[in-house]
Amino acid sequence: MEYRIQEGAKELAKIFPSVELEIIEGLLESVEGALTNDLLSEFNDIAKENGAVIPKLVLCVVEGEALCIQPDRICAGDFLVFTSEDICVSCVSISGPKSAHSLAYCSFQAQDPGTYELQVVLQGGKKLAKTSITATTSTTSDASLQPDKKQGSIGGNGTDAAAQVLLAAAALASQTQSTLLADIKSNPTLSIASELATVFPSLDKTIIQRILGESEGKWSYAIFQKLHAKQKQGDAKATITKSSKKGNLETSVEISEKDSKASGENGPSKETPQLKNEPRKKLEAVAAMPAMIKVGKNMSIDGPTSIQSGKVMPVVPQRLVKTMRVEVVFPSGRVKDSCCTIAPVEFGMHTLRVVCDGKQSDDFQFLCKTPVYEYASALDTLYDNLFWSWEGNWQAEIENATVQLVLAVEDNLKTFMNGMQSMLKAVGHSKDSSQLLTTLQENMGDALTKHDRTAVGRLHQAIYQFLEVGVMPWPQSFKDSVAEFERKKFKYSNQDRVKEAIRTAHAALGRHLEQATSDIAPKHPNSTYLAKHRTFYARMSNMIQKDEVDLSLMWELRPKPMENIVARMFGNSVSEEGTGRSKIMYLPSLDLKQAVGGGRELDNEVSLLSETLLGDAMMVGSMLGYEVGRNLVQDRKMIQNLLYAGFGYLTTRGGKILPTLNSMRAVLPLPNLAVNVKEEKELKGKFSPQSPPPSGKKAKNKREVAAKKLDLNHRKLKKRGKDLARMLRNTERPNGKLSLRVNTDFKQVMKLLREHHKDAWVGPNLEAVWEVMFKEKEMLIFELWYGNEMIAADIAHRVGSSLYVATRFFKQEHRKLQPGFLLALVETRALAELGFKLWDLGGTDSSPMMAYKEVVSFQMSRPEFQVKFLPCRNDKV
Repeated sequence: MEYRIQEGAKELAKIFPSVELEIIEGLLESVEGALTNDLLSEFNDIAKENGAVIPKLVLCVVEGEALCIQPDRICAGDFLVFTSEDICVSCVSISGPKSAHSLAYCSFQAQDPGTYELQVVLQGGKKLAKTSITATTSTTSDASLQPDKKQGSIGGNGTDAAAQVLLAAAALASQTQSTLLADIKSNPTLSIASELATVFPSLDKTIIQRILGESEGKWSYAIFQKLHAKQKQGDAKATITKSSKKGNLETSVEISEKDSKASGENGPSKETPQLKNEPRKKLEAVAAMPAMIKVGKNMSIDGPTSIQSGKVMPVVPQRLVKTMRVEVVFPSGRVKDSCCTIAPVEFGMHTLRVVCDGKQSDDFQFLCKTPVYEYASALDTLYDNLFWSWEGNWQAEIENATVQLVLAVEDNLKTFMNGMQSMLKAVGHSKDSSQLLTTLQENMGDALTKHDRTAVGRLHQAIYQFLEVGVMPWPQSFKDSVAEFERKKFKYSNQDRVKEAIRTAHAALGRHLEQATSDIAPKHPNSTYLAKHRTFYARMSNMIQKDEVDLSLMWELRPKPMENIVARMFGNSVSEEGTGRSKIMYLPSLDLKQAVGGGRELDNEVSLLSETLLGDAMMVGSMLGYEVGRNLVQDRKMIQNLLYAGFGYLTTRGGKILPTLNSMRAVLPLPNLAVNVKEEKELKGKFSPQSPPPSGKKAKNKREVAAKKLDLNHRKLKKRGKDLARMLRNTERPNGKLSLRVNTDFKQVMKLLREHHKDAWVGPNLEAVWEVMFKEKEMLIFELWYGNEMIAADIAHRVGSSLYVATRFFKQEHRKLQPGFLLALVETRALAELGFKLWDLGGTDSSPMMAYKEVVSFQMSRPEFQVKFLPCRNDKV
């Protein structure tokens, strides 16, 4: 039935192009696919409301054991519409005058003159008697279209409702034969024109139809340019007229086509007065070509990889095409067809396919961004630039500010923290707060000794992490020293990066407020969320206008997690109005049962957080968090479920697990080399350098298989691979050979990890869980050995055919060998040969510590990663 409804809807869409295909499908589904007379009247009314011109219709009513047609002669190009009331029709078999055979479900266009034989097939397979009808090229008079009023029936079988519909169809078709044929011929043009009217809103639809009609309904980039030029000309007239009324010009001026050509060829026309700055800026904005998706001559698709929700995007072929169909597959699996535009509204990755004159393109994937996703992503980018925009210009002012920060911590903050221990214990943050303070002190020491980007950026991050855990009245001297450090660091940073990020966040916040207001305000007119973000928007506007940065606003844009804890303690509701996809979420909590149980609920949580999460991390259980290491069986299951859903994870030094969904993820898709491993091994065993393989096509293919190299389609990684190969050829290795090993010594790996990462997020609690998982073969540790010494390792989890690298390290004393990059190359080769499809390095940002990920992987957004990951998680390798 579903197929019959879809095909029937497509047939009716040719008659009623102004009615959306989804509406037609929905109404047909309500009558189980059987087109009734009342439903046909409803389609007719909708089309008339939209101002559409409907082609000539000939009603074919299925009643009893016959197909009744009025009249028995029609014009070539007329549409036959098959209706029934109580009869369950499966399809109509049609034999045309050129021996062409086809099936119809709701309608059929008799394009060629001649006799058509129609046979109705009922559900269950029963066939009714054949009925013939003749299509001619002569004009059929209106009288011949009227039912016999004396009989009160069509074809003598009496259906008043059907007669009324037929009368309406005849009235719509009461025009000359030439006009009727022109309307039928331009019917596809009407569909394209209706869609293009949303791309060029200032153009009248009749102008669009005329320009399309000049090319006989064909569609191409050249025609798109004509439409754009026509709109630009009209907008220019409106802009100049409006400007003159404001006093910018003495008289109202219209630019004719002649003036436009003269201006383009010989400079500004003497008759055209010069515009002042404001109108000229508007004209320049008008002149910009709309964004589009281009279809190349070889059916390749080139377009933006992300589109704003609800934005209409034209699909434009470079060559002239007679027919084009655009198909979009939504993240939910729903499919929508159109003529030449797309306007996705559902968040997530979409798949686009285009068919031009029978040729289909490859799949093209793009991300539909909703306002809440854009705003959350813009804030993530803003904080990333804030922390890492300092480019290493160490000055005495920064050093003095850092020293003052150290003194404030030693003299005031430590004493303050000791006095707050009872409160911190009550909310479960005593251990975490003391460890964050220790990290803060270590980062201040590194900044003062190393003076590098990593140390200064990590100090800035540590300050935010420390202050965000509390709502206490911090000592004023500490707050003042933090503000001074931020000012001096920003003074010598790349300020343009931060200002550009603020402008992007400001624009995204405007769109988010518009959407959130429509979702939240009707039920919560006094919403604190909306009021707070309107204030943020006003402050950002002021910053942009003055071309300055208010660093104090950065502390307010992200909610403070501790506020939620305190609110719960005193019985205040923190589940503020506008839940779901209306608001950004910062450090939310996953339900413990959900995390341990896994399944569809955890997948749904990933879908929600992928759109709304600000930052990368969340808690488990409550805002107090969940500490791993106490229930090893439960902890193992939780980590496996989190990884299966697409999360990464970290832990605090106190052992609390933090599931992560990084805004940007470093992932390397791997080619499938597993099918050739067996043949390669056989080839290596069969032939030696002294005994080369025999000649011939079969042997040549085998040699090509054996010589096949890992192609990761990553330019930087290929270059690094060549550099490593050259380095290995020219470097002596007195300690022995380099080798790749797997899972040889868990305790030694943990020891080396602690030595490499002094502030590692892997603590004793997680080590205990890992040790159990290691013994159960639920972890993979890839180790790079230099002789008898382990010099690098990747600690990873397998999820189907995806490998998630939780953390990695290398020994600094062997940096000349570039062990981190060397391990990446040999590890990915081994994974590809085993059949793995993804190498997942987790989150990435602009810090120098993450720079290597840009060399060995691709950066993917959350939705992009999910599209790559989900098909892999059930694979067996």
